Amino acid sequence: MRMVRSALLALSMLAAGTVPGAADPVPVSGEASLPVQDIDRAVTWYRAMLGFIRIEDRLEGGVRVVTLARRFDAIELRSAEDATGSLKTSREPVTLIVKNVDTLVDRMAESDALIEREPRDDENGVYRVAVVRDPDGHALELREPLDDRPRTRRSKRL
Repeated sequence: MRMVRSALLALSMLAAGTVPGAADPVPVSGEASLPVQDIDRAVTWYRAMLGFIRIEDRLEGGVRVVTLARRFDAIELRSAEDATGSLKTSREPVTLIVKNVDTLVDRMAESDALIEREPRDDENGVYRVAVVRDPDGHALELREPLDDRPRTRRSKRL
């Protein structure tokens, strides 16, 4: 319930234009709660790689929780290291709409992200899609709408 409230707060701030990056509205794409081993490192990575900003930093039952937002996306990072130092990653990827998936994946390859699936057009030619893993192993599906940019080689032949 708290995640929903935090996400709604972040989205309302973004929609109102009170947060940098709100000028380019895009479809709501990602909202997730992700456990991370080092919350400060994760916040820095999401800011540098994807342009997220910190909306809220709180303690919830002794666990530090940081809500990040970007355009119309919200992600909640939870400090979740257990006694053995292991953590569970999300099975389903978090989908995020991005502007240039190829450039972003190139930048991420130079960081500590694992590129799970290189950028390619989806089967309908609607999105250019790639899947990466953040430093904690969470899958992120990056989607770039193809409507507003020149088509790739495959779609140019049509």
